[in-house]
Amino acid sequence: IILAASFSSTQPTLAQTENQPKIQEPDFSNAILRLEDLPAGFELLSGNDLSRMESALDIWRGAMSGKSEVTMVNVTGFRNNSQVIISALVTQLSSLEQIEIDLAFSNPDTAIQQLGEGLGSGETARLTGYNDIGVTSIGFTASTLGFRIEYVVARRGPVLIEVANLYPEEGQPLANTIELARLLDDRVAEVVGRESTTTFRPAGPY
Repeated sequence: IILAASFSSTQPTLAQTENQPKIQEPDFSNAILRLEDLPAGFELLSGNDLSRMESALDIWRGAMSGKSEVTMVNVTGFRNNSQVIISALVTQLSSLEQIEIDLAFSNPDTAIQQLGEGLGSGETARLTGYNDIGVTSIGFTASTLGFRIEYVVARRGPVLIEVANLYPEEGQPLANTIELARLLDDRVAEVVGRESTTTFRPAGPY
């Protein structure tokens, strides 16, 4: 419940297209967090609890410009006493949407502040270690209503990776949010590959 509060071309003729190969959608069935990825004592969220958590993560489609075709897949939720961990993938981002995401993540302090305000939190801080997850990413921690949330979101190719960890403010997380996000990113990379970070330089003298 706390998380939910947060967060024109010419058409080709049939003769031109009937022999064209169909575009095969990527298989993300293995790009998911599993119960065995967490410490002992966690159990799966299901039913209405998982549905509420899913709506909390579904905050990015409304931020896309124009008519977005993205969908949320592989939503998982886990709990241990008072701690809740949820994750999801958002696919398939268009080239323009990838640029928009990268632009937003290029100014992490602004993005984190906006997301923190959505949580009703006046205090946010960056999570150490999020920078090497995905191609671009942000990660932060915030306190709200007696709880602390750690949230990591990263773009890898046409996919957004989300991992959120909610636990009592005076307690300690039983699972590492950064490690879980990195694990999910690795599984996404097995599907979409790893983008080169090399900057193109035209031929010429140094």
